[in-house]
Amino acid sequence: MDQIWIRDLKIFAYHGVYDEEKRTGQDFLVSGRFFMQLQEAGITDELDRSVSYDELCVFISRVFTEKRRDLLEAVAEDLCRAVFREYPMIEEIELGIYKPEAPVRAEVSKVGITIRRKRHRVFIGVGANEGESEKQIEAGLAALDEDPACRLIRRSSMVRSTPYGGVAQADFCNLVAELETSYEPWQLLKRLKEIEAQQGVEHAKKQHWGPRKLDLDILFYDDLVLDSDKLVIPHPDMEARDFVLLPLKELAPYLRHPLNKKTVTEMADGLKEKHIIKG
Repeated sequence: MDQIWIRDLKIFAYHGVYDEEKRTGQDFLVSGRFFMQLQEAGITDELDRSVSYDELCVFISRVFTEKRRDLLEAVAEDLCRAVFREYPMIEEIELGIYKPEAPVRAEVSKVGITIRRKRHRVFIGVGANEGESEKQIEAGLAALDEDPACRLIRRSSMVRSTPYGGVAQADFCNLVAELETSYEPWQLLKRLKEIEAQQGVEHAKKQHWGPRKLDLDILFYDDLVLDSDKLVIPHPDMEARDFVLLPLKELAPYLRHPLNKKTVTEMADGLKEKHIIKG
């Protein structure tokens, strides 16, 4: 993929573990590669088809100095999240932050870190049937969109469905949300569980297929296939759930399952059980 790059942008700031670093400050060097599609800019010769180096340097400098962090890792994460939010064209970032004057007990020209982050396209199944279900769903989506590492792109219509799995309980409210995130799968799962807990969900007491104040499930994460004890992607029971597939079809009818190779529409057309309540 095409890229623009910045090398050794000098910024004076107050990051560091030691008190002296926070008190007196020091120079930092920031270098980055920013991956995006630049062919249109090359054809049209128009700046709005690319990203201004000048504006990007000013933006990075501002974000870099807004907070005081102990770790360069935290500074780098802040920067990547902010750049993704500010510049929708940028799809992936490789970012290096260096300390030329680092207080280390060795002779070095500089020390630093490099991280690489990209935008991931994720579909989340959302459901609730305890308490004020619609209100809890809205609060959960708002929390996702407010997270610096996430951006809510679209959401499907909300449907009502009868319980799945044979446990006697109230009907559910369901929808599917499309999300952009720089979280890796395990960090995203952790964040979803935190948001569920904010709505009063006690995970230790959750009954399999039982009632939920809020349930946030990763359906697709790019075209990733992951199979572990605690996280399976794509969601393993998706093909049997009309309250997942029909809202998902509204957003991405031609999205293809990486394992069975069927589109969402094809999976929806093959549904046997019906749980969505019409009308």
